[in-house]
Amino acid sequence: FIIDGRDELRKLSDKLFDCSESVSLKKSGAVHSHGRCKHRLCALCSSISASKWQKKIDRSMDHLKYDLIEDSLYPEETTLAALKVTLNAGQTCPAHELKTIIRDVLHTLWPRLLKIKAIAPHLEGAIRATEVTVSKEPMVDGMPLMNPHIHATILLRVPHDQRSTWRSWLDN
Repeated sequence: FIIDGRDELRKLSDKLFDCSESVSLKKSGAVHSHGRCKHRLCALCSSISASKWQKKIDRSMDHLKYDLIEDSLYPEETTLAALKVTLNAGQTCPAHELKTIIRDVLHTLWPRLLKIKAIAPHLEGAIRATEVTVSKEPMVDGMPLMNPHIHATILLRVPHDQRSTWRSWLDN
């Protein structure tokens, strides 16, 4: 969204500050409802949303036909490798350009990354999340610069003949 003035910024900050200020309780004392703002910048609402996504991802991992093992504990012979990737837009941008950079750069590059010759034949699946951090660089027109990027895990099937040397296979 674009903030046209200080009044809009003040309204947004008040909305975020007052999130869950009003809580309705049942007669039993259990929480009936929260007055949540459900705004993506709200720390409380985004943490609740992240918790829900974490549960979904955990459940989806249960459906994999492979076990994910901590990197330092990988056995000599493995059938699946999980690569942790950060895809950066390559630049910080003002808040009003954020949507364009995410859509036209990051979300365009992501499917292209999965289609490259080294990944596509071995791709088992991928999980990604788009994150935007506020940069500590100087402000532009009184607004902080944003740093959009994607955190992802790409699951790759290790070729049968490479399973005993899978670490060198990933380096290629």
